[in-house]
Amino acid sequence: RTNPDKRRKEEILLIPGVSEEAALVTAKNCYSPLQTDTFEPLGRKELLAKDIWHLIISNNIKSGEPGFIFIDNIEDNFTTKYFAQFNSVNPCGEIVLEKHGSCCLGSLNVANFYDEAKNDVDWSKLKRITQIAVRALDNVLTVNRYPIPETKEAATRGRRIGLGVMGLHYLLIKLGYTYGSKKSIEFLERFFATLRNEAYDASIDLANEKGAFPEFILDDYLDNPFIQKLPTRLIRKIKKFGIRNAAMLTIPPTGTTSMVAGVSSGLEPIFAPAYKRTYRKDGTQLEDLVMDRLFADYISAGKDIAVFVGAYDVTPEEHLSVQVAAQEFIDNSISKTINVPADTTSEELEELLLDFADHLKGVTVYREGSRGEEPLTRVSTSSMDVEEMLKIAKKYTVNVECENGTCEI
Repeated sequence: RTNPDKRRKEEILLIPGVSEEAALVTAKNCYSPLQTDTFEPLGRKELLAKDIWHLIISNNIKSGEPGFIFIDNIEDNFTTKYFAQFNSVNPCGEIVLEKHGSCCLGSLNVANFYDEAKNDVDWSKLKRITQIAVRALDNVLTVNRYPIPETKEAATRGRRIGLGVMGLHYLLIKLGYTYGSKKSIEFLERFFATLRNEAYDASIDLANEKGAFPEFILDDYLDNPFIQKLPTRLIRKIKKFGIRNAAMLTIPPTGTTSMVAGVSSGLEPIFAPAYKRTYRKDGTQLEDLVMDRLFADYISAGKDIAVFVGAYDVTPEEHLSVQVAAQEFIDNSISKTINVPADTTSEELEELLLDFADHLKGVTVYREGSRGEEPLTRVSTSSMDVEEMLKIAKKYTVNVECENGTCEI
């Protein structure tokens, strides 16, 4: 960025064994001037919306970029729009924010809500923990130390939080639902309706206890398409007590946190029951054969593995159907990847996204192989015999033996 002729002599002579003259020649050859700040106007050009859409999709097929946000859907359902307009989304796109808005996020490990005895969700536990989580996140807004005053002001005005989920695919597997199937979609609609209702109920109770968010104006808040879909009993409670948080639900990717919890991430299906992981160590490229933990548990226990599917076993339509089923009940947004096969064409993707666009706030599409070498490659388990799978599974299962109250792993 600096003209080499004006560099200090000491800087150039730092190159050992190179003369000042040679160093200057090298520096000049490597130097390229910055672009100027002056631009010639190119005039106006009319473009058809379909041509821009085609260009975006073509680039997405090539590299997975850019992602999409559907700003009309965001703005129409933006619950704070009467006092703070939508400004941006956070980097993963799961929370929609006003200017200087911040992310106050937490996720429930919903795989833990499986009731094995009933082969169902422990709905009472889900309701109870959801209410506790809303209170916890609201407390974070109060005790948090904000980096700048504007962020504190934005967080305080609407008290926006983002309660999400992880382990969802693990829950579906335990229930016997194949990810993206009709039965799984019907279940997800009930599940997320319950999550939404309990979160809003908890926030209304907090308003009764501590007061509504400062910018709460009843008629303006209720004049929102998302809020108008709430059950009548919740609308009546909002009219009576107000609500503590202007928005409170989201689904982040939970990449690291789901790894710590040992479950599937966010709204995503598992990558694959078994896959090859490629990595470098000490300058050498290595490969490991990895098995999903829950899949390994099922293999070791001799359980039915028919419901296990990976990200590329799920069709693009099924991916999008899952996201739509959840978005109906999420007041913020969702981070999710729509994995599509390597042979997907631009035309196929254009038609598919247009079918679902009216029901989404954002979407990310990744075509298999579009970024060259990938660190994870799915492996077909259908070609493995039982003994081979059991051998791999032993690496990913934990056996606990207990005697007289003492347990050893």
